[in-house]
Amino acid sequence: MGSLFSSARRDKQTGLEWGIYDSITNGNCAVSAFTATGAALNAFTINTSCVLSTHLEGVTLINTYRLTSTAQTGTCGTLDYVYRSMQATVSIQPP
Repeated sequence: MGSLFSSARRDKQTGLEWGIYDSITNGNCAVSAFTATGAALNAFTINTSCVLSTHLEGVTLINTYRLTSTAQTGTCGTLDYVYRSMQATVSIQPP
């Protein structure tokens, strides 16, 4: 069971890092879902969501991205079910 918890943590962090990269470099606030496959990955389903907010700081508009990434595997209510969630808030420093 410990390896499932470790996999869930790694996989949700991977989804979060992907979301941060996509937001900062491309200005995207996208929702994505994919399944991590392979024997070591235990077929985790990874979901990443994003909420964009824009606020004014002086005369400069700042985009702030609130990202949530979840990883889950198994069936809810059973011993092999694992669910983990992580959030991050990032913004781009104005030029």
